[in-house]
Amino acid sequence: MRTKQSADNMMKTPVPRIKASIDLTQSPPLVIEYIDHVNRVHTPSYLDTILSKETSNRIKISYYLRTEVLRQEIIRVNEILFTPKDTCFNISVEIKDKAPIRTAINADIHGFFVWGSEAISYWQSNIANNKYYIVRKPYNLEVQSGYIIFGKTEEWIREIKKRLTPIPVNELYPRKILIVEGEEYIDKDLVFTKKVEEVHEKVLEAITFNIHDSRIRKLLVDYLIHHYNNTDKPHIANNVFIGLEKLYGLEKMEKIIKKLLTNCQQTIINEDKIFEILSSELGIIKNVLRRLFKESKKVLMTMNHGNIVIEGIHGSSIVELEILNNGCIGRYVFLVDEKHKITITTSLEMLSKQAVRYNTY
Repeated sequence: MRTKQSADNMMKTPVPRIKASIDLTQSPPLVIEYIDHVNRVHTPSYLDTILSKETSNRIKISYYLRTEVLRQEIIRVNEILFTPKDTCFNISVEIKDKAPIRTAINADIHGFFVWGSEAISYWQSNIANNKYYIVRKPYNLEVQSGYIIFGKTEEWIREIKKRLTPIPVNELYPRKILIVEGEEYIDKDLVFTKKVEEVHEKVLEAITFNIHDSRIRKLLVDYLIHHYNNTDKPHIANNVFIGLEKLYGLEKMEKIIKKLLTNCQQTIINEDKIFEILSSELGIIKNVLRRLFKESKKVLMTMNHGNIVIEGIHGSSIVELEILNNGCIGRYVFLVDEKHKITITTSLEMLSKQAVRYNTY
């Protein structure tokens, strides 16, 4: 279930809020903006002329944008608004554009209407974010619980919705994913694609975009695809996230993934931060985690008179062991490190390779 949570509760401090009116029907475009709870702001790259500026309990700014912004189909919000520096923010924005252009932004929609030659949309988000995008196209628009789908035809939108159904992204990720029909482009919370059959993978790439380590990011994407999109769940060798789920359970893994993907203060999560989160949540020291995530890992299993001995002779591994006994299967999952060995004592006096199976992660 998706749980709505205010940004104040998420971050424990007042979160900056931007309220703005953006009129793209004028030349030059006019913006009137209000910013609460902020001291330092980014100056928009398309800024032309500031008409007025007031500062009291909040900042109020009126200004013109350079006309070249009207030639852009995709605009980052911080290119046209004075956005807070080094933090996330909430947004309430009214965008006026020329019809039949429709405007989409990765926030919850509250209204859209056309008045003569003008199209007006209103967007609001109560989930703090630091990457908002505005996309302007003469497209159809559909808002789902976790997605905003923006495409040329209703058929394309229907096919996208079908493909996304098996992936409950909103259980792991509170913000909207904006999916737009067009040339290939992926960024955090934004997917441009023409290929319907690959959209589920592209969405997962977009929500993991802040994971700086490319190998760990790929492991995480493969894990999410494996977990949410495969009913048979075949074994994926060497994916440590699958092993961690088997060892600690799905609930713990979902908690970790939320921390990795939705950290608001840090847009890029490097390897040290990843291991810091994993170590804190799992109680595993960082050096063991680093060995666990190495590509080259090997374990040695020996069997003798009812004892099974597993040794991590190269790195650390999560081992899933199955012992067959009179039609029953005994399962064990444990972490073995190169500095230790695990001994399992069974009721079987004579063990054979046919009676024992194991996977390593």
